[in-house]
Amino acid sequence: MVLQCTAFAEKPTALIEIACSLHRGRAFRFHGDYALCELGENHEGQHACEVAYDADDEHTALWLRWDEVDCSAGQLCWLGRCRKPQEHGCTFALGHPGACDWEVHDPTLDEWLRARWPGLE
Repeated sequence: MVLQCTAFAEKPTALIEIACSLHRGRAFRFHGDYALCELGENHEGQHACEVAYDADDEHTALWLRWDEVDCSAGQLCWLGRCRKPQEHGCTFALGHPGACDWEVHDPTLDEWLRARWPGLE
């Protein structure tokens, strides 16, 4: 098990809107105001966060990638070739560095769930 990376950035709204407009007017649904890196801690390369998904396309999402110097947004395919034992594909984008999503643990989410639903294990 790997802890989730703790990097975050304010979402560059203009960049995301431009990226969405380049994808044939698809209806993206956004979630959250900040980009929280979803990858495992100590990963190589840029941080990555899914910032929107296309309700009509279950195979791609809009991902924000950033580091100390650069930030980009683009539509990336889901990683479907990497499988966990139950045959569910990793929800990170194709070509992501480091561990797959089922290996990344978010202790902040665990605390939030315990506070919201005491007794849930």
